[in-house]
Amino acid sequence: MDIDLKRWDAATAEDREALAVSVARALDDFEFVGLETFELGDQARQVALFESDAGTFALVPGGPAKLGFDPSRDWTPTDLEAASWLETAKEWADGEAIEAFVRRSTTPVRQVEIAPMLVETTPFEPGWMPVDTEDEAVQRALEDHASVGTVELHRDDGVLRIDDDIERHPPAGERRERERDADARGHGPRARAGAR
Repeated sequence: MDIDLKRWDAATAEDREALAVSVARALDDFEFVGLETFELGDQARQVALFESDAGTFALVPGGPAKLGFDPSRDWTPTDLEAASWLETAKEWADGEAIEAFVRRSTTPVRQVEIAPMLVETTPFEPGWMPVDTEDEAVQRALEDHASVGTVELHRDDGVLRIDDDIERHPPAGERRERERDADARGHGPRARAGAR
């Protein structure tokens, strides 16, 4: 399907909806739920939203894009970036200047063609699975660190995290229900344990 940004922006709302319906028909587990307008800065755009068992997704039209970093460009880190880098550089970069690190770590400027895609609208950390809250390690962590908020235990068999913010880190497969029911349930702290 040819869904590029120029075509999307030039289309009427009815044409966008028809295009989104055809995308949903082409995909097995996605349902088109509507168009919604989003704004950022001086841009406003209608976005097609889809739902699946995994959550809500936005259609991002494809098209040409300029990627990479031009080291000859005049760039000065903000005060916040510079302060953050000082802490990071102590541990990870042997005191290297942020400008040198950025030049060394980024790719050159290039023009690419990006294909259209569906992007999940709710961030989450993949790979976390629910664990038994009766597990001894979970119980000890809850007792020892009840007021901390999030606790991670690193063990031979992986990482165990106890997180009191279940709304921010819902287990896989529960995101869609949580998005729908968030307003009805309220947002009090609840414990969740997960492992990966």
